[in-house]
Amino acid sequence: MLKNSTSHSVIILKNSGLWATFAGLSLFAYWPTFKWMAQRWDEPDSYLSHGWLIPVLSGVVLWMKRSDWRAYPIRPFPAAIGLILFSLFIHGIAGLADVSSLSALTLIGLIAGFFWLQYGTSRLKVAWFPLAYLFFMVPWPDFIVSGLGFKLKLLATDLATHLLNVTGLTAVRSGAYLLFGEEKLAVGDVCSGLSSLMTLIALAVLYAYLLRRKGSATVIAVLLAAAPAAVAGNVLRITVVAWLVQLIGKEAVFRPLVGDWDLHLITGGVLFVGAFATVFAAALAAEALTGKGHRPSSTTDTNRPRT
Repeated sequence: MLKNSTSHSVIILKNSGLWATFAGLSLFAYWPTFKWMAQRWDEPDSYLSHGWLIPVLSGVVLWMKRSDWRAYPIRPFPAAIGLILFSLFIHGIAGLADVSSLSALTLIGLIAGFFWLQYGTSRLKVAWFPLAYLFFMVPWPDFIVSGLGFKLKLLATDLATHLLNVTGLTAVRSGAYLLFGEEKLAVGDVCSGLSSLMTLIALAVLYAYLLRRKGSATVIAVLLAAAPAAVAGNVLRITVVAWLVQLIGKEAVFRPLVGDWDLHLITGGVLFVGAFATVFAAALAAEALTGKGHRPSSTTDTNRPRT
């Protein structure tokens, strides 16, 4: 018994040492990429402010699946060195070409390759989702962000204009401005809804994964509800802010109430919660239609080998 316990401790220490070495070398090789990602996550108008949360959520899911790991033996897979070398090669090219988004993507390949090398194919299959989920921390290229953000801003402004007219406040859109009454409200890039869209999609993908035991209908309902809920929430936010400006004035709406948070930001936060509640409701509706009750989902792999 003592011998087995000692052997297990040695394996843990060995694995910890390998991971520490890997982390140190990766930090050295990817330091400019890490700095770039952190800057993008921390930008005042960042659409990826949830980027810091993604590795944490990924780690939590990996930890929740730890019982599955123990069901599979550790069988190192030497061929995984190919994935590691390929990831480093593309990382080098991306660095020379100054394509930071591609460099960040190779980091996921590098982590997956090292995991595969050390633990083997069976354990990699257990960890596929937490590793793939890291994709949501990678900032997109500027030309994609600018183009998508601009289109979302115009869409949200158009829909908010129609909603304002329907609710009794005559409004017209002029570019990215809303004109109503004596007021002129600018819909800036931060109001495009791209941030709430990206955040809600990331959360919906995680939620769908946790609900996967409830069937494909529930998973599909959650994934399909995310984008419309985010867009609708942003349209409602612009509409509510316009009404508040009309009723109490710009100064009152944009005056900080709690720290830097004004009514404009508070409204956005409340409606984002409402958007996620819509995704949750979509899951409940799918479960009701398929006859599956809402019960906690397990991350346990039911197909794992029995010990």
